[in-house]
Amino acid sequence: MEHHLFPALGERPIGSISREDLLQALSPMNAAGKVVYVRKVRMWAGQVFDWAVEHGEAKVNPAKLIDPAKAFGRRRVQHFAALPAREVPELLRRLDLEGDLQSVLACRLLALTWVRTAELRFARWSEFDGQRWEVDAERMKKKGRLPHIVPLPRQAVPILEKLRARCRGSVYLLPAEHRIDRPISENAILALLYRLGYKGRMTGHGWRAIASTWANEAGYNPDAIERQLAHAPDDETRAAYNRAQYLPERTAMLQAWADWLDSHAATG
Repeated sequence: MEHHLFPALGERPIGSISREDLLQALSPMNAAGKVVYVRKVRMWAGQVFDWAVEHGEAKVNPAKLIDPAKAFGRRRVQHFAALPAREVPELLRRLDLEGDLQSVLACRLLALTWVRTAELRFARWSEFDGQRWEVDAERMKKKGRLPHIVPLPRQAVPILEKLRARCRGSVYLLPAEHRIDRPISENAILALLYRLGYKGRMTGHGWRAIASTWANEAGYNPDAIERQLAHAPDDETRAAYNRAQYLPERTAMLQAWADWLDSHAATG
């Protein structure tokens, strides 16, 4: 507020500041693309105006007369790069040439499980039980939900065995190279894909988009697909119901997807 509002409004009696005055002072932030920050400054200014109204220093709160959705721009949604399905065989072939590097195994697990990169990076061995992986609820994109169940196709088992043999006793599935008390870098998988020639064309997160497109085209239940992607409903009761309802279908779907990857790796 001191940096952005005081130069234009700081010497004015607070009761004399109109909606137009405040909006004009906020506009340079919006024009500079600070679309989240400008909303926060409007909110903080609104708290000051609330105090002024309460104490008789102003008659209205001009911040409340500004609709952020209409007055300010929006942050651009980040779309993660993903290959078209026809290019997956070549990517799988290139991954094969890299051997069993930790980043390669991590990339393969992303492909098989449809999880987000951060959910894999911070995965702990305690979350794995036989043929399923229960991602801790606190690590999901929407905090405080139920754990996210990931059925593991049979192709995931040898990958986990290799990772177990080299984890050096770490609680993490993918410990950092020099620190077993930390997970691998957030850029490890992205750096691998860059090295393979996919900069700007594929990310670890991109596997989710490829898998989702495949599953929809294969005719799987859209609700089961969304649940496997951890796009849970906002209603917690419904989310818990879906968690149980779609598990058999999701198990079959992930195994079919893993088999599809195998068949294309063989022809890649």
